[in-house]
Amino acid sequence: MREIVIEKASENNLRDVSLRIPHYSLVAVTGVSGSGKTSLVYDVLFAEGRRLFYENFGGNRLAQASMARPKAALIEGLFPVVAVNQNNIVRSPRSTVGTLTGLYDYLRLLFARLGETTAPGIYKTRSLFSFNLPEGWCPACKGLGVEDHIDPTLLIKDPS
Repeated sequence: MREIVIEKASENNLRDVSLRIPHYSLVAVTGVSGSGKTSLVYDVLFAEGRRLFYENFGGNRLAQASMARPKAALIEGLFPVVAVNQNNIVRSPRSTVGTLTGLYDYLRLLFARLGETTAPGIYKTRSLFSFNLPEGWCPACKGLGVEDHIDPTLLIKDPS
């Protein structure tokens, strides 16, 4: 199958909407206000894709159990997905594209489940891939991406 098939989706203001979306294509969802764009993308596609993500990568079992399937007769061909929502951004010196978009936590989960390590006896956990925690940060910069050094020539104006 090279497409996503949705039949009779009925979330929120969608009423028995059926469509096919080709894989590996850039697809724009457009329409007038109230036509169900957000319901289709977030409440059907993302809700089912997120459920598949947790099902495949063994995320939080409690969260997974509370994820209901969207109201649709059929959803096929959907890959596990991650959605980047618009939100208020709180920046810090440790902020990255991953942390600002929320992808960072999903990537840590993915690396912890599927990543390989060459170090013997190290159990892979999410914290091993966190630059904010001692287990995962660089020992030189402690996860900040920069090192602090004191330049004595800048401290002493006249060495004599």
